[in-house]
Parts: sequence; structure tokens; C-alpha cells
Amino acid sequence: MSESESQSPSELEFTERMQRADQWSKWIAMALTFGFFFVTVLLTTSVEFSAVVAAAMGIGVRFVIPYRVTISRPPDEREPLVADQGAVQFHHGAAGGALIFGSVAAAAVTVVNGESTTGLVAGGIGLAVSYVVFSRAFPRA
Repeated sequence: MSESESQSPSELEFTERMQRADQWSKWIAMALTFGFFFVTVLLTTSVEFSAVVAAAMGIGVRFVIPYRVTISRPPDEREPLVADQGAVQFHHGAAGGALIFGSVAAAAVTVVNGESTTGLVAGGIGLAVSYVVFSRAFPRA
């Protein structure tokens, strides 16, 4: 019996949705990364700073989209996003949201302050605090 024959229709539908989400999240993350990079370069004139915050934004999006698909299932039907239970477990939705929040916070502080180091420190603090808040507020996948 193949793997697809052993799955229920709802499991197959979910698997297909997750595959589509994974595929689309690559394109969405790439578009947002390039867009955020372009905007922050225009606002800050710092290519290095913009590369760091745009990369964090893209990684955050790649975490958030599959997380959102996973939590769309009823809690009793959810499977962990990481199949290897021996791997480090973390809250994917909180991590993605925190990376996005930290990127936006760093960019905002840098634009207002004009100093990228201050922006990166503020973004890092915002990332850490928002991860703790989001991990308590968002449901586990």
C-alpha cells in the first residue's frame, strides 16, 4: 500500500495545501525580501544593513506561511512541523513573526535615528521580546 493510499482524503488535502504553501512561501518570501531590501536601501543608504534586515524578513515569512497552514487544521489533527522529534523544537509561528517584527523595528529605528547599529540592537531586542510574547500568544503547531 502506497503512502497516498494510506492517507485519508483530509490528510491528502492537507498535504497538498502544505506543499502549495511551501512552494508559494518561497516566492512570497523572495518578493518581500527584495522589496524590503530596496526600500531600506533607499531610506538608509546602507546596503549591508538592508541585506541583514531583508534576509531576516524573508526567513520570517518562510516560517510563518507553513505555520499558518498547519494551524488551520483542528488541534487534534495537527502534526509537528519538524518530523524529527530529536531535533530542537521551537515555535515556528513565533520565530517567523519575531523575525518579521525585528526587521521592521530595526529599519524603523535606523530610519528615525540614522544609525544602523542602534537599529540592529533595537531590532534584536524587539525580536527577542516579540518571540517570547508570540510564543505565548500563538497556538502551537
